[in-house]
Amino acid sequence: MTVGTWIISAAQRESSTAVEFKVKGGWQELTWTEYSAKIIAANKQLLQFGFKDKMHVGIMCATRWEWAVLDLAILGGGGVTVPLYPNITDEDLIFIVNNSDLEILVIENESLNEQIEKVKSEFERQVLVVKLAEFNFNLVVTADDTAIFYSKCAILEDKDKATIIYTSGTTGRPKGVVLLHKRSLPS
Repeated sequence: MTVGTWIISAAQRESSTAVEFKVKGGWQELTWTEYSAKIIAANKQLLQFGFKDKMHVGIMCATRWEWAVLDLAILGGGGVTVPLYPNITDEDLIFIVNNSDLEILVIENESLNEQIEKVKSEFERQVLVVKLAEFNFNLVVTADDTAIFYSKCAILEDKDKATIIYTSGTTGRPKGVVLLHKRSLPS
């Protein structure tokens, strides 16, 4: 099973709870139908930013439900997710961006944007930086949007790259480990 086929099967759970998260001291839940719509909305917006099959996209933000939605939007759309710690050093940021061939980097906040601005001249290629706040996770998703996204999910193969995870770099340069779709989900 690939992440793509998992996304398709998860959407069929409809009204059961997909995720719960804190909002202003209380808990909010999203059903699988709502969660799937947010994944497709994120993918639709990534496409507007120039996202395409096999593209490496970084996510640089704290753990939150939006991070997971973006990850699934990237993976289901045929891309490769590269997670980056939000407290990453400038040196490690430059290395990972260059080593992983990032083309889009989604960041959480202005302080991360300031860090990017400070070091982007050392990037070996142009990287589109998109702030998390630019995504509208409530964007209306049509039946056509859903069909297009699920058709991309359906053609993913076990051998396709899913994620490149880098070590923290505490003992030297961060080292990247490639996870394939086959190894991204429990058997």
